[in-house]
Amino acid sequence: MFKDSQHEITPAMKVGDFLRFFPELEEQLIALSPVFVKLRNPILRRTIARVATLRQASLAGSLGLNEMINTLRMHAGQPGIMIDNEKTEKNMNRPAWLIADHVVTTLDARPILAAGDHPLDRVLRETRELKPGEIYEIITPFLPAPMIEKIGSAGFETYSETDREGMVRSYFLKR
Repeated sequence: MFKDSQHEITPAMKVGDFLRFFPELEEQLIALSPVFVKLRNPILRRTIARVATLRQASLAGSLGLNEMINTLRMHAGQPGIMIDNEKTEKNMNRPAWLIADHVVTTLDARPILAAGDHPLDRVLRETRELKPGEIYEIITPFLPAPMIEKIGSAGFETYSETDREGMVRSYFLKR
């Protein structure tokens, strides 16, 4: 029996919607990955959780999508489902195009996020101004999966890595 029979947990569900419809499952989500502890931050809940999907959260948490979704579904009393993992694979090798001299703009988005804002509009505007071959870098405390997806769909090459301090550096190359 579903605890919430009107809302099916799927990869496309927004993290914020999941937390709103299934508040009793917040701790199960957080237990899946240490990255999800950040969801307790009210600012991140108002910004990232509103736009990030569970599919994108699985990337940020370095989790298998099937495992994550079906664990949450089980706790919600929903039957398991098979999920296409094609969109969850990420390239672990640093791309040849990532050359430090080609990074023309770096944005440390941590202060923006801490203020409760989201840097997406600014990043979209600034990446549009790049010339072919130029790279934009953004620093965040988590993988900005919705932003990466949006900029990637605009024709940019994308790559992210976590530095020694645990910050995520995402790079966008204009082709």
